[in-house]
Amino acid sequence: MKMEYILIKKNKTKMIKNKDENIIVIPSSPLQLIEKNFDKVKVNKISNEDEETLRSNWDGTFSVNDTEISFSIKQYSKHKLSYLSIYTKVNNIDNMESIDEKINKIMGKSYIVITSYDCISELYCNKIYKKLNNFERKLKELIFDIYTFSYGINYYDRNFSDELKSKVKKSRDKSISTDTKDIEQLKQSLYELDYNDIMELLFTPKWLLDDEKDKFDLIEKIDKLSSKELRDCIENIKPKSDWDRLFLPQIGEIPNIEELIDELRKLRNKVAHCKFFRKEHYEECLELLKILNKHINKALKIVMNIDFQELNAQYASNELYIALETLQESLSAMSKNITNMMTESFKNLTANITLPITDMLKKFKENILLPSVNYKYTDFKYKRIKGIKKFGNKKFIKKRNKM
Repeated sequence: MKMEYILIKKNKTKMIKNKDENIIVIPSSPLQLIEKNFDKVKVNKISNEDEETLRSNWDGTFSVNDTEISFSIKQYSKHKLSYLSIYTKVNNIDNMESIDEKINKIMGKSYIVITSYDCISELYCNKIYKKLNNFERKLKELIFDIYTFSYGINYYDRNFSDELKSKVKKSRDKSISTDTKDIEQLKQSLYELDYNDIMELLFTPKWLLDDEKDKFDLIEKIDKLSSKELRDCIENIKPKSDWDRLFLPQIGEIPNIEELIDELRKLRNKVAHCKFFRKEHYEECLELLKILNKHINKALKIVMNIDFQELNAQYASNELYIALETLQESLSAMSKNITNMMTESFKNLTANITLPITDMLKKFKENILLPSVNYKYTDFKYKRIKGIKKFGNKKFIKKRNKM
C-alpha cells in the first residue's frame, strides 16, 4: 500500500512582533515534521544528483501500531516543491488512514497538501465497486422488464427522449453488434445510460400518446361523471414520470426512491472517476445499497412472479373481448350480407322456375288426367291381376249378393 503527496510551501511567512524586533518563523521542513510527529523515525540521506536543483533527498522508516512504515522525501527549490511517499507491504487500511490524517494535519499548516496517489480510496473503491455494479445491473433489468412488458418493441421510441436516443446512437458498442442498427439500439439502450440519464428517463414528467387518449376518453364521457369523478379524472390527466406511470402501479411505493438513487449516483461517480472515496463514503454507500437492494429485489420478484401474470391475463382478456366484439360485428355484417344475397338469389331462382312449373302443371292436367267416369254396381267383378285377387268395397259386395 502506498500514499503519494505533493507538498507546496505556502507563500505567507509567520512573523512574531516584540518591542525591539520582528522575528520571522521559518516553517519546519517535511522531514522535520515527520521526525517530530511519528515514532521510531530512522532517516538516511541520499547523495544529491543535482545540487543546484535538488536540495535534499531522504528516505527512512517510522512506526505505527508496531508496524514499520517506509517513507521518502524529495525536496526541490524550484516552485518550493516536496514529494512525500509513504508505503508499506502490510495491507492495513487502519494504519494508512491514521497516517494520512496525521500527514494532512501536521503538513497543512505550512504546506498545501495534494494527494497524488490515494491507496485508501483505491481500496474502498475496489471493495464497493462489485456491489455498485451488481445493483446497477439489477436496476437496469427491472427497467427493461417493465418497459418491454408495457410497450414491447416500441418502448425505445415511446420512452426515450431525443437527447437520450442521440446518446445511445453515438455511444452504442459496435464491437458486439450482431443485428441491424435499430435492433442494436433496442438491445443496448439502457447499457449506454449513466445514472443521470436513468434518473431523467425514470423521473422526468412527460406527456405521451396514452395521456392524449385519456383526454379524449374523458371528453366523451364527461356528461356521465359526477363532480368528484370529474375532478379525479382531470387530476390524473397530466404529464407523469415513467416511474409514476409504469413502475408505481406494479411494484408499489418506494419511499424517497428518487433521492436515494441520486445520492447513490453521487457516490458512484466518485468511484467511477477515481475521486476521494474514504471510509465514510464507503459506509454511506453500503447503507444506500442495503435499502435500494431490498426494494429492487422485491420489485423484481413481484413483476416476474405476480403482477406480470395478472397483467398478462388482463391483457389477454381485453384482447379477447376486443376480438370477440370485432368478430360479432363482422358476423353481423356478414349475416346481413348473406341474408340479402340469399333472398336475392331465391327471387331470381323462383322467377326462373315458377313459369316452367306452372306450364307443366297445365299440360299435366290437360293431357294426363282422364275424364270423369260413372261406374255402375253391376260392372264390378272380381279380377285377378298377376295372381293377386282384388276385392271391391265390402258394402258394394253385400248389396250385389242380395240382388
